[in-house]
Amino acid sequence: MSSSVLLVDDNSVLLSALSEDLSWRVPSLHVDTEPSSLKALGLLRHQPYHALITDLQMPELDGKALLAAAKTLSDELPVIMITASPDLDLARRVLDAGAFDFLAKHLLEELAEAVKAALRWHDMTQQHAHVREALRRVTARQQELETAYSARVVLTSTRFCIARHANSSQAPSGRLSTRSSRVGERGTG
Repeated sequence: MSSSVLLVDDNSVLLSALSEDLSWRVPSLHVDTEPSSLKALGLLRHQPYHALITDLQMPELDGKALLAAAKTLSDELPVIMITASPDLDLARRVLDAGAFDFLAKHLLEELAEAVKAALRWHDMTQQHAHVREALRRVTARQQELETAYSARVVLTSTRFCIARHANSSQAPSGRLSTRSSRVGERGTG
């Protein structure tokens, strides 16, 4: 099955090179490219992607703003942030903001490995969502059955009480007094 990623970078030469390299290193990967971060946001709204790879510094929306917008659309979308000038403090801030990974642009092999990891993570979150939905349906059905069982127990119990009351009200009224008189007769005789 083919996975699709959206690659966003305002440098069109680098965008083309990264796309070709990723397609070569990850054979089943379909890479859509977009030099405009605003247009990329439009693509994210209308097309499902398995991952987003975005440059950090871009003129329209920077990578952090695109990350935040992408996470509002789909919290489960892994976003890999790339930059030409990485530093540790920036990496921490980007990862704290929800990025899946943060890499230097020139680390092509590491980028391909990060994409593979992001695709595996995306697949696992989708499977997890399906399992959660199945569990929700099973739990709802269990509650329905418990409610029906409780109603049946109450109905059966009510029928038993009604039948018992009906039987006790149909019993002869002199029965208890007849017994008492018999006890009295035995004692005198």
